[in-house]
Amino acid sequence: AHMHPAEKLACDLLAEGATLQAKDLERLYDLLPKEVSPRDPEGRLPSSFSSGVYNKGGITGLRKACHDFPKATRCFTKFVRTMQPNHVFSTLSLYDNDCTSLHMDSRNSPVGNLVLPLTKFSGGEVWLKDENGTVPQSLEQGEVMGKAAAIPTDGLTFNAKETLHCTMPWTGRRLVAVAFTVARLDALKPADKRLLVDSGFNLPSDASDCQELSAVGESSDSDYPSPSAAVGEPSTALDDSFKPELCGNFGGPLNLEWDGQETPMTDGYGLCSPTRWLPASRGATLSQQARDMAGRLRELVRTFVLRQVPDYRQLCLRLAAAHIDSSPFDYSSLQRLREEWATIVCDIEGIKHEDLLEVSTSQPFYLRLLACTARLLEDPDLQILTEGEECFEKGVPLGYDEVIPRVPQVFERKVKWRKLDESSFEAIRDNYTSAKLTVQELELKFREEEKLGRMYPTTFAALAAEHGEDRVRVAAMGAVAKPDGTVRPLHDGTRGVKVKNGIHLVNQTATPGPAEVAHVVSSAKRSREAAFGISADVTAAHRLVKHRRKDHPLMACKADSSSSVLWVNTVGTFGLSVASFWWSRLFGIVGFTVARALLQEWFYQLCYVDDMHGVFTGQQKFRNLIMWFVLYLALGTPFSFKKFKGGFKVPFVGYELDYSTWRVGMSDARGAWITSWIRDARANRFVVQVDAPYLFDEQEKSQWASGSAELLATLAALHAFGYLSAWVNRTMLDVECIADTDNQGNSRLLKKRSSTKWPLMLINMQLSDLLLRASLKLLLNWRPRSENQHADDLTNEVFTSFSSEHRIDLKYADLPLAFLHQLWETKESFDMARRAQAALAADASGHSLRKRKAEKTPW
Repeated sequence: AHMHPAEKLACDLLAEGATLQAKDLERLYDLLPKEVSPRDPEGRLPSSFSSGVYNKGGITGLRKACHDFPKATRCFTKFVRTMQPNHVFSTLSLYDNDCTSLHMDSRNSPVGNLVLPLTKFSGGEVWLKDENGTVPQSLEQGEVMGKAAAIPTDGLTFNAKETLHCTMPWTGRRLVAVAFTVARLDALKPADKRLLVDSGFNLPSDASDCQELSAVGESSDSDYPSPSAAVGEPSTALDDSFKPELCGNFGGPLNLEWDGQETPMTDGYGLCSPTRWLPASRGATLSQQARDMAGRLRELVRTFVLRQVPDYRQLCLRLAAAHIDSSPFDYSSLQRLREEWATIVCDIEGIKHEDLLEVSTSQPFYLRLLACTARLLEDPDLQILTEGEECFEKGVPLGYDEVIPRVPQVFERKVKWRKLDESSFEAIRDNYTSAKLTVQELELKFREEEKLGRMYPTTFAALAAEHGEDRVRVAAMGAVAKPDGTVRPLHDGTRGVKVKNGIHLVNQTATPGPAEVAHVVSSAKRSREAAFGISADVTAAHRLVKHRRKDHPLMACKADSSSSVLWVNTVGTFGLSVASFWWSRLFGIVGFTVARALLQEWFYQLCYVDDMHGVFTGQQKFRNLIMWFVLYLALGTPFSFKKFKGGFKVPFVGYELDYSTWRVGMSDARGAWITSWIRDARANRFVVQVDAPYLFDEQEKSQWASGSAELLATLAALHAFGYLSAWVNRTMLDVECIADTDNQGNSRLLKKRSSTKWPLMLINMQLSDLLLRASLKLLLNWRPRSENQHADDLTNEVFTSFSSEHRIDLKYADLPLAFLHQLWETKESFDMARRAQAALAADASGHSLRKRKAEKTPW
């Protein structure tokens, strides 16, 4: 068989028996397939290669390279053990010209990372956070100090899991090997451990020693530090990782490939949701009692549907066309179904439960029935439904100045937090203009919510007497007009009242994306059966979760700012992120129960906050769809029947799923919205990629170029105020212009006068040219962001501190950027020529570039 060139070289190196040198590994690395990243600002092409163990999405396993390149892996591990014989490591990665930003390796175990240099380079130290250090780095929260640790020939070891670190600038080729240990090695199969040992990895003597916190983030292994210490959350937990083996299914959840990356499936119902597994794998390892409960519940609902629905297909089509404006089943029929359901629960448990069908106020779900059923079906989160003083039945905590505990079998650990408004504290805020213009509509809406038990009117004095004056927060309200003439209230729990600022969530909610949408369509196609899809909407989802009375004063507001009447929310509200978390947790248990009851019937379900989608195939697809629908109704799910849509072509949260042609795309509504957004952005003179392509990367993202954009804003300000006018007669005398900025990088840039970072270099060259022509010297002094509030207000389009008389009308096209655009066009021409040359070279050799794995399917 043909041997890969890298494996052939590795065999030769191992056969020689000599001590491996760094230059040998450099040669070997150059022959291996790599993961390539976009070019960095210096024009370098970062790449990497990894072998050993991975830990992602709660799943621990072996990387593909362990099997595909065993000899190359053996060379790398042999080199590491030659340099540091006692170093413990389960994974080895090589990074070529890869500049990592500030992060901590949250998926690692506490065992230190070992960094070994394989090439000679200047600079490229590892910056390590150290309060006594002298080298600063910038975070959104401010400046942090650290030290730049050089990488000696025999390696640098540090705790990457708990130490904030990044790569310092360098010159030359920076190829390094990093040997580290991931968390949860105890989850590895014995055969995998033996393979690792045979490959030369130095595993911990006891794998359980590595079972530490595995904080899985939103999109990457590199996470910003958690601010949890400020609210007293423990920095680690002994067993804080998802364990798929406890979910009652065969094997692990599905891994989906999208855009060249493979990630575990997310259906929106939590990590333990059965519909993250293949239909045939669901419930395969449940206990006999759980299988008995699921089977009897399924048979009960099947009998109900058979008795109540004479034509399955007709009811499904009526639902899909939104021709049903209320439940097709009368209350008494559903109540009899619930009573029989409760009888099954009591029979299996051997206990007679009282008030099992009682529904607590202010919410619609049959929580007691759900809790008992979930317990029998082995749901890992059932206690939160009815047990203890803080539960869905009595009211859950808001999480203000306290941490809601982790639920590792339902959510990944949250590791990134959005920076919130840091305006001055105000316990009572006036409403926004949109609310002031709709006082009557807001009052009417609040009265309707009062009838549902979701709000109640009171006064500040009464609320303060019960809870204490310092706990009362009256948030500013906004209002969004709806097509039917009503309004959607918007509760600003951030600005002024700072309630949202005091809520620190450690559980990361997750919703399905394009990978999951494509998967359900492709899976339906592979079933070789006609599929039928349905999309539904839950009415006022965020308002279906009760909060404990202690937290009510934190959710107060006014319909009329001039009134003394306060309106207090008793349930989750728009404007507080915790509402989304609690809803996801509650509805996750509902979805879990429904999926368990359908056992191994072929279907998938997705939930994006309050939007649901189900797809069914096979001869019984219409019956199974109605059973699915009935299970949700019986548990109390309040559907918005006018929003049901379904059939063979179904919209779902902006996607269109076509089960007749097996295609996935963007819905007409989403396409129209995007077109409208672009049109409005142009009308509002926002900069888009066509205007400033140098501020966008290959993925059309621009967040990474914020520093460059701020320097461009400085140039725009100088132009707007006339400082760059070429006609000013200053040929004999330079004039200094002093301004302030909260961007430390730009402040240092103006002192250094040069940069090789892209696209900062372009903008700096253009600015330098304009300053030279105007005989002007610019000094930018750094000031803390807290002292630069006016600038932040302008960024957020808050103009209350400024007079409209002083506004200067300025367009991007007005800026003197001819030199910058000329530089950009030159760079584009060079890139085009280089690509053309590469294509010619490929044609001449007769070899074409191998397609990425992601291009092998239409998804």
